[in-house]
Amino acid sequence: MHGGAVADRALPVLKARHFVEGAHQKSTQAAKDNPHPPQFVYLDEAENLIKLFAVNGETTVSYVMSTALESWGIDAEELAVLAQANLQKFLDKTGVQIAKRSQFQYVEVDGQFESSIAFLPNFWAQVQEQSGGAAPIAAFLSRDKVFFTHENDALGLQLLELISADLSEVPYVISPDQYRWESGRWTLFKRVAPIAAAKLH
Repeated sequence: MHGGAVADRALPVLKARHFVEGAHQKSTQAAKDNPHPPQFVYLDEAENLIKLFAVNGETTVSYVMSTALESWGIDAEELAVLAQANLQKFLDKTGVQIAKRSQFQYVEVDGQFESSIAFLPNFWAQVQEQSGGAAPIAAFLSRDKVFFTHENDALGLQLLELISADLSEVPYVISPDQYRWESGRWTLFKRVAPIAAAKLH
């Protein structure tokens, strides 16, 4: 039995691994009287990327913590299945727009859950088909900035790297790196060195 209405609003979100590491340090320092503070519930997604779970409220978004899972009586894998189904329903409502910008494309959803497109295998299979079978390459720059092209688009990849290198004005940064979609999963394609310190949230 899961936590009903709350669990039914849980969505998978893409984050950098250091997001939970930084938050864990803060919660440990803040809760000195609690030797076991609640932990973020997450699964590994790719190098330096994780799948976190967020509950989409009417005005706020909160992350699923270990204490919530315990009260719902499910584990992280079961939550992932539920959140995946919720994501599909959510995107059926909001729609997914693909916009083109010079050599590459980007995704528009609702300004908050664009990065969750990472978890849609059918979407990326379609992108690959449209690219003549070339593997999609994506940059998950922030929660609302997902740019992509394919591995054979040299100019597109170059432009993607230029954009990714300066995230100094971008809030909610995930990663400047490029990831390759192949056989249903993401792998690191290319590290992009930032030219300025990004605001990490």
